[in-house]
Amino acid sequence: MLWTCSINDIIRVTNNNRELKKSEHFFGTVTFFQTETAFGQPNKLVLIDGQQRVTTTMLFLVALRDVITDDRLKQFIESKYLRNDNVSDDSEYKIKLKQVETDWKVYCDIILGNHLPEKSKNSAIYRNYVY
Repeated sequence: MLWTCSINDIIRVTNNNRELKKSEHFFGTVTFFQTETAFGQPNKLVLIDGQQRVTTTMLFLVALRDVITDDRLKQFIESKYLRNDNVSDDSEYKIKLKQVETDWKVYCDIILGNHLPEKSKNSAIYRNYVY
């Protein structure tokens, strides 16, 4: 029931903004702290509260990227929200949101558009992405 309300809110905000009526939706608070990193590595922000909301939003953006046909918009979503274009390899820094360890590989493959083996499709991350 909560998910339905959130989708309806997103649809309402989108429709209002298309009609040039400024509209916003509050998803909730996010609490984080910054960890110290080695020289040359990007800063890391560790989510304390809000990881599930942020992860759900990221999966929504990936699903949106994967179904739209506008290549410019796909690239915008990918470079603005999903991938760190300053990293050339597929290290943990290539993905903007590092997911929990147990689902990291599946999450990473979804973000990077890699083929997923059948066993990975049992992951909650994959099931939420498909939904």
